[in-house]
Order: sequence, then C-alpha cells, then structure tokens
Amino acid sequence: MCSLQQTQLSPATRNIRRYVQQYSDAPSFCKNLSKLSWLSLQKNALSAHEKFFNEAEEILGVIFGITLRPYTVNATQRVILRAEQASSVTPQSFLDTVRDVRLWRDKRGSMAPAEVYNSQSSDSVINYENRFTVHLINYLSSRLQGLLNLYSSQVGSHLGGGLIAKDDTPFVQAYSRLNLLIAQVERLKRTSFYRTVSRADCNFARVLSTNLFTHNPAYSKCYRYYIASAGEEEVPASQALAPYFFIRLVSALLAGGFRLERRSCKICLSFSNGAISTTGGMRFSADEFSVDIGFSAEFGGLTVGVTNASSQGLKSTSNLLVFDPSFNFSHTQKILPKLRSAPYTSVEVMSPWGLAQVEEALSPVLCGLPEDCLAQRYLNDKLRVIFGSKQIYGRYCAVCGSSGVHGENSFFCPVCRSRYNFLKDGIWLSKIRTR
Repeated sequence: MCSLQQTQLSPATRNIRRYVQQYSDAPSFCKNLSKLSWLSLQKNALSAHEKFFNEAEEILGVIFGITLRPYTVNATQRVILRAEQASSVTPQSFLDTVRDVRLWRDKRGSMAPAEVYNSQSSDSVINYENRFTVHLINYLSSRLQGLLNLYSSQVGSHLGGGLIAKDDTPFVQAYSRLNLLIAQVERLKRTSFYRTVSRADCNFARVLSTNLFTHNPAYSKCYRYYIASAGEEEVPASQALAPYFFIRLVSALLAGGFRLERRSCKICLSFSNGAISTTGGMRFSADEFSVDIGFSAEFGGLTVGVTNASSQGLKSTSNLLVFDPSFNFSHTQKILPKLRSAPYTSVEVMSPWGLAQVEEALSPVLCGLPEDCLAQRYLNDKLRVIFGSKQIYGRYCAVCGSSGVHGENSFFCPVCRSRYNFLKDGIWLSKIRTR
C-alpha cells in the first residue's frame, strides 16, 4: 500500500501504449500530447487507499464484535487439592488418588488422603482462531502505520501545494480518515481480549482454514478478508514509471517554450514490454539551451542532457533520473552505491510522491506536488539562470552562500555540492543541491 503498485499504474500504461502506437514519429508524438488522456498516479493511489479504508473499517467492526463475544474452548485441567477443598471427585480422580501414595497420611492409626486429584474446567480464549484475530489486528496496524508515514511525509512539506491546500481535498480527507482508523486499532489493542490473547504466539507465516473459519460468520469474514488482502502479490511499478515521466518531461519542455529540433524529427517511438523505445535521443531547444532526453537501459530510468552554448565554462551536463514507486525511496536504497558511482553530473530519484537527490546519501528535497509539477520543477532546476556578480560568486557559492568554491568559469561548491557556470549575462545553475 505504501508503494505504487503495477495494478495502479496499468490504466496510465494502457493510455501511453495506445498513444505511442497512434503517434509513433517524434513530430506527431510532440504535436498531439494535448490529446493524451492523463491519469494521475497520486489519484490512483488515493483511490486504492480509499478502497482499503472501506474494507478496513468494515473488518474492524467485525473484530470489535469478536472481542465482545469471542469463541472460547472449554479446557479441563487436572489439579491436586486439599481433601477438604474437593466437594466431589470423578471415578478416575479417585483411582489416581488411591494409586499415589504421596497423597496419603496416617491419621490416628488409619490412612486417609490429605490431598486428592481433581479436574477443573475453564473457558479459555487462547485458541487458534483468536490468535489469528490478534494477528489480523497487528497486520492492519502495520498497514495503517505505513500509510500514515506516507501521508505525514507529504504533510510535513511546506511545498504541499494542491494536496493539502484545502480541508476538502481528497488527500486531507483520506489523512483524517486514516487517523480515525488508527485510533480504532489502538482501542482494540486496549481490550482485555487483545491483552490476554497477545501473550501467546500470534505470528503466522501461513493461516490454515478451520471449521470455525468456515461456519462462524464473524471469523469467516476475517479469514476471507486476510487471505484476499495479504495473499495478493504486490508488484512494484519501478520500471513502468519511466514511460510515464518521460512524457511528463516532454510535455513540460513543450509547455516551457522548447521545440523539437529538426534533426530529431526522423526519430520513431515504439512501446513494448511496458517501456518506450526510441531510435535516438530526442533533442529540444529554446534560446541558448538544448535538452536531450533518452532512456537508460542500465538503470531503467531517463538520461537528461542539458547544453548551454553561451556558457563560459562547462557547456553541457549529463543527468540521470531514476524512479522509485515507494514514498520513502526504499527501493533505491538497494542500488544507492551503484548510483553514487554513476558517471553523471547529477543523479536524482523521482517517485509519484516526491524527488530526492543522490550524493553521499539519499536526500528528499520535494514532496507534496502533483506529478506534472514535479516534472516541471526537475527541469527548472536544470535550466535555472540567475543574475549575479562574478567577483562575488567567484568566491561565494551562488546556491548556499558558502565560501571556498572551486573553479574559474565553472564552479563547484564543496559544502552543498552544487555546480554553476558563468554566462555572458548571468549564472547558469547546472546542478542545484541543498545542505
């Protein structure tokens, strides 16, 4: 639930496949982007969350009913009592007492039992089905907490934008509902049922069907929900995000005044196995900037090359953009050493929920923006030009203001690791980093 899954991306993938099949040459591909039916990945995820909330709310009500009247097992335990405490004994208990010489005492010349075996019956709530119910409570708690981390990461950003702009946005409503469900789970964990049963082992690698799961309506509903929910194999959508954001970046370039260069007009596109293939890199230009966008087979991401012919120092940069379906970039952590050593000017990771920079560590820098704004912001940070004194910014970083920058016309800041180049009438911030 905390990662964008393949099923949530499938509608967008189908639209992209149909579009590429219809407009397979680069000029018509760019010209007709306004006809593409965009599907927001964030909205798809929120719809999936809403479905989960509805199911969780219903099943929590069933679990509350179970905690009030749980299924119990009558347990019989053999104990030893003082003779005067036993009001009655069964024939088997009498025979056991006769056979055990340790229980007999000499009382005034005759043998009599000082203690006797007896059987005590009690109703126990610790059974397989109730241990499963506690397992289900913990399972729901874990999923809800994971979603809370996702929502909190967006709320914590001052760049929340449309997601948290008003109280009636779907994101804010889902966030409020999520907190109510978490409160219900916490109430369940405070019940005597949960406190008693959780003392036993309630971790299940596999849940087996029992007669109670088949014939008892409440337990059956919990069992069927868990099998349907936890049994689904989730397929992360890492590779499928590249075509989606490729089109987002191309659309953002065209909206920003860039045009497809003539030499790229012969490029053809195709769609197969969930990915877009091109016969060459597509180049767009506007004013002094040129931008090349292509696909990286090694990383399953995009390469974005930026050239500024009027730069007095470094005239071009090579940037890598990889994709992660998770809200906290957990999938990228596995390949972080490889990304750090990649031969690119800058490496960023984009998810449907935010953008992170790769340096020595992975640093999230943007969250809470819609996907089109994420793509636009990514490009803006590669094309930003500011005005400033060469005498000042030849000594102090144009991004963070630290002293000790290295270079002559192309500068590198060892503090924030940003790079910038002097133009004839400005400064091109070719790599923006924050401390």
